[in-house]
Amino acid sequence: MEEQEKITRQNLSGGANEEVSENWVERLSMKFKGRSHDMVRLGLVVTIFEIFVFAIWKYIEMQNENHALAPYQEISTYLGLICAIILMVWCFVGILVSINVQPIKRENSKGTPGGLLLSIGGLLITGLSINYELMWLGGIGTAVGGIGILFILHGLGLLPREHVAMGMMLAVGSGLAVIVSLNKPETALWLLGPLLMIGLGMAGLHHNRVQLVGFVIGCYLSGVGSLYWWNDPAATASALLGGGLPLLGSGSLFLIRQSDTEGMESIFQEGEEALEDGDIRKSLEIYEKLLKAKQREGGVLEDPR
Repeated sequence: MEEQEKITRQNLSGGANEEVSENWVERLSMKFKGRSHDMVRLGLVVTIFEIFVFAIWKYIEMQNENHALAPYQEISTYLGLICAIILMVWCFVGILVSINVQPIKRENSKGTPGGLLLSIGGLLITGLSINYELMWLGGIGTAVGGIGILFILHGLGLLPREHVAMGMMLAVGSGLAVIVSLNKPETALWLLGPLLMIGLGMAGLHHNRVQLVGFVIGCYLSGVGSLYWWNDPAATASALLGGGLPLLGSGSLFLIRQSDTEGMESIFQEGEEALEDGDIRKSLEIYEKLLKAKQREGGVLEDPR
């Protein structure tokens, strides 16, 4: 009897801990409710700005024979590091935004702790590789961390089990693109395989309405890989390729489609308010607009009532 009581207490405490953890994440995600498009736009702007900074740095390096432009090159380096930190933070912001725009009911699994370990481990490995100038190790660390982010998304119920293979294809392809561009920057042919994997994974996920997976993984890869601004800015190009491609692609598709759940809910609520005010014509126009949008996407609007 005592053993059964202990097991029961452990199960109850475990369930309570999971509920507290879930409530904590849910409360934090509510701070970004209704601002998902703005958050994604900011992530895209930071990435494009970093690409622009890298182009300036590269131009200065080519023209800086007498070192007269060295101060401007140093400013570019610091700006790049700031972008790297912002993108790493935006990886977490992307996860919170994904919770708000998830079109299906989330089912949590046990992948989150392992994913956290992999992502933190990838960051540490990349930091060591930057310190000891081991390019191949940095590429592997970045790729491992990207897979860790994939496990976190699956653990939080943001990537259903049946779509994990497509997410893995995107994450592995992005990681391989980083590794290849770090170790074989002069051979573009080696990038064909990773780029194909990124494209297939991104297309499959967006076709199945699993949004922003590429954006979140891309934020991590771009942010961690951009830490190379610290001692080898030229290597940052690998992060902007392997991480920037899924980030910009997934984020742009999300903005172009304009089909996030919270946006549809706000339109639906507007129709409800018009109906309550007695403006039947306006409410019918809103519902018709909403129905056409869902029909174009091949989806069905679910009324929680």
